[in-house]
Amino acid sequence: KNEFPHAKVEEPVAVEIEPGLGLKAVVAFRETERAVIIGNRKWMELTLVALDGQFETEMQSIENDGATAVAVAIDSKAVGIVGLSDTLKDDAVRAISALMRMGVQVHMITGDNKRTADKIASKLNIPETNVQAEVLPQHKAAAVQNLQSEGHVVAMVGDGINDSPALAQADIGIALGQGSEIAIDAASVVLIQDKLEDVVVAMHLSRHVFRRIVLNFIWALGYNTLGIPLAAGVFYPFLHIGLPPQFAGLAMAFSSVSVVSSSLHLRYYKRPNLDDLTKASFSVGGEAMCACCNCMLICFSRQAYRQLNQTDDDWADDGVVFSDQEDGYGLELLDVV
Repeated sequence: KNEFPHAKVEEPVAVEIEPGLGLKAVVAFRETERAVIIGNRKWMELTLVALDGQFETEMQSIENDGATAVAVAIDSKAVGIVGLSDTLKDDAVRAISALMRMGVQVHMITGDNKRTADKIASKLNIPETNVQAEVLPQHKAAAVQNLQSEGHVVAMVGDGINDSPALAQADIGIALGQGSEIAIDAASVVLIQDKLEDVVVAMHLSRHVFRRIVLNFIWALGYNTLGIPLAAGVFYPFLHIGLPPQFAGLAMAFSSVSVVSSSLHLRYYKRPNLDDLTKASFSVGGEAMCACCNCMLICFSRQAYRQLNQTDDDWADDGVVFSDQEDGYGLELLDVV
């Protein structure tokens, strides 16, 4: 631009875009076609662009600062380095810290290089062993699948086009409201606000709802286990205790009313303080339930969800789709409670 301030650059032609790597295009400049290549280090290697010591040093310096280094080449000759940085959300550290206190493993999957990924992970206190860098978009879904094969239930959080395959593969795909339309369509849960704290609140609310379901189930089971034999006269020959039909019908209605009333308590759910959340508060059964029973309930819920998810996929294969939807970095949340 400084050398030719009045030069006119035409629209590029023959544009080739490789997701996760870079792009290559032909640009007409002063009646001469020039090949322009822009991308990361791997893309430069694939397009046979040599990066000498000066360019390599500059790229490493940019990556050590937590930014993504992008090289620019013209006619297969490197001419510049651009540093792109993606600032962390204000609530990222607080949200991820709350998830870790809850006993949730947090993994980071990104297409950025290892240096940049480790720099971001250190700011978020994510263990280096849980960081997967230089992952292409089509390989993010495979990374999620590998974790699922280890027996984990995976919730994928993302907002970009590159996250869409992983969002669809995960057991629960969570998209931020300001993300791309493709990511929103692929996700199971869409958060209206662009806040990572809402991911924690959504998981806490889901556990709160499931805890209420378990409570209703235990109450209904115990109530009917005692009430049905009593109404049927099972105890009458031994204890001379029975329940008249009219009272049995009233007791049955009370059972339904009590369960509905218990469920209505969810209306009083309050958004939790992330700083106060712990693994105990995230447990399905609560402190009063024994660990063995709690583990059984979690395993049951996981198997039930997977079965429902498989049923939904079968319906989709048959042309039946149910949806309530109108139209960077990816975080995997592994629930190991």
